[in-house]
Amino acid sequence: MVSQYAEWFTRISHDKDLFFLDPTELATLQSYLEGNLPLQDTISSLTAPTAPQWHSTQSSRVWAMLLSIAEEYGEAHDRIIALIEALFCLPKPSQPNEQDWPGEKEFGFPRCWRDIHDLMTIVNHRFHSFMGSGIRD
Repeated sequence: MVSQYAEWFTRISHDKDLFFLDPTELATLQSYLEGNLPLQDTISSLTAPTAPQWHSTQSSRVWAMLLSIAEEYGEAHDRIIALIEALFCLPKPSQPNEQDWPGEKEFGFPRCWRDIHDLMTIVNHRFHSFMGSGIRD
């Protein structure tokens, strides 16, 4: 049986520049969204102190990816929200090179969401302006 998310994950796995995620990270996230991996196991796997892990200073990629999935799959919203909340509840980092997921709640995530929202609004506006310019009464 093909996963309902298989097309999305296949598409992004072929575009390495899109989210820069390791195939293991993608498989973990897909298993979680399909309900085959519990939330805590997903968080542990994605933030483990061994590679691959979601600890890069480019956390905006993680947020952009989750928002992209949310845009295409409304049924995934509850699981995505639970994952984001769990990341925000992780302890503050004890080492300088660790990702500050709780700090992302205040800084990284809102900025990324706003940037993506603004971009989508601009694209939508340009599309409607373009379509409207060719229509005559």
